[in-house]
Amino acid sequence: MTQSAATILIIDDDVHVRDLLEVLLQNQGYRTLTAESGELGLAMVELQAPDLILLDIMMPGMDGYEVASQLKASKSTANIPIIMLSALDEQSARLSGLEAGAEEYLNIPVDSAELWLRVRNLLRLKAFGDYLKNHSLILEDQLQQRTIDLERFRTVMDASEDAIFLINRNTMSLIEFNRRACQLLGYTAEELAHKTPA
Repeated sequence: MTQSAATILIIDDDVHVRDLLEVLLQNQGYRTLTAESGELGLAMVELQAPDLILLDIMMPGMDGYEVASQLKASKSTANIPIIMLSALDEQSARLSGLEAGAEEYLNIPVDSAELWLRVRNLLRLKAFGDYLKNHSLILEDQLQQRTIDLERFRTVMDASEDAIFLINRNTMSLIEFNRRACQLLGYTAEELAHKTPA
């Protein structure tokens, strides 16, 4: 994911903080979306999942802890990184934010260099996680297709009236054989599996 392709959702009830964060992020090439409440932020995530969320803790109505907890509880949004924002500089607030599911915590006023670095690093981690997830899905599809192909091969092989043997050239051991091969040689499948061709 390139920097310019990333979309960041800013959820904060303070219009000045939202505007400042929006300018800082847009100056770095990020696309931004904004929401002035936790409820609106959750609704926006459902419509268009962002690549990262900046989330204020102290908001009227649904606070940042509840928003983060709901996002992390949903399979479709659990992998969206969250940076919690707060004027509270207490360890308990940081720990509560991290416990709710946030990956990072920044104090307001935000240091722009720290914000950019944390955003960049979280987006890199998300991109790598997305790559691994997609690669895993591709491998699962390939494995499923190979399993289907192998089952077809075995079905065709067992349906043949000819005796079929597949032998490993290097070890001279049987790899596969069909039902007719067992009948022709007078062995059970288990017995034939342990035989080595002469």
